[in-house]
Amino acid sequence: KVRTKEDDNTIFVQGSSDRVGIGTSSPNQKLHIAGGLSISQSTAGQIGSVFEAPTQAVQTLRFDSQRFRFWAGGSERLTILSASGNVGIGVTDPDRPLEVVSSGDYLAKFYSTDNKAIIEVRDNDTTGMISAENDKLSLGAYPGVNANNLNIDLSNDNVGIGTSAPTKKLE
Repeated sequence: KVRTKEDDNTIFVQGSSDRVGIGTSSPNQKLHIAGGLSISQSTAGQIGSVFEAPTQAVQTLRFDSQRFRFWAGGSERLTILSASGNVGIGVTDPDRPLEVVSSGDYLAKFYSTDNKAIIEVRDNDTTGMISAENDKLSLGAYPGVNANNLNIDLSNDNVGIGTSAPTKKLE
C-alpha cells in the first residue's frame, strides 16, 4: 500500500487476488483506476486520450495514425479517419463526412423539442429544406411549412403545391 499525506488509497496492491487499485482500496479488476486516466505520447505523431469515469464500461478504445475507433459489444461501432475526418457509424472505412450503416430500417433520428424541425441540405449553389411542423412535412427551398414548398398534411395525407394547408389529396 502506498500512501500520501492526504490519501490512504493512492496505490493499493491486493496480493490475494493480484489486483492493483489506484485511488481505491478495493480493486475489482487486475488494474482498477478510480477517477480519470490520461495516456499520452509527446513525440511527433502524438497518440493520446483522456478517459473519465463512464457510467457504463468502455470495452475498447483504439487509435493510431490512421483512425480513432470505439469498440463495444465486440464490434467496431464508431470510426473517425485521421486524414479525412470522415466519421463512420457501423462502418470501418467511411467514404463520406458521415456514413451510417445498419441492418435496421431506421438509420437516424433528428428530434427537435419545439414544434419545428428542419434539416438543411446544401451544395455550392443550392439549398433545400426538409421540415416537420404542426403535423405537416415540407420539402422545398424554404424552412418550415411554406406555400412555396411541397407540403404534406400528415393528419389527412393531403398534398399541397403552392399552398401550406392542402384540403384535397393533391392541390
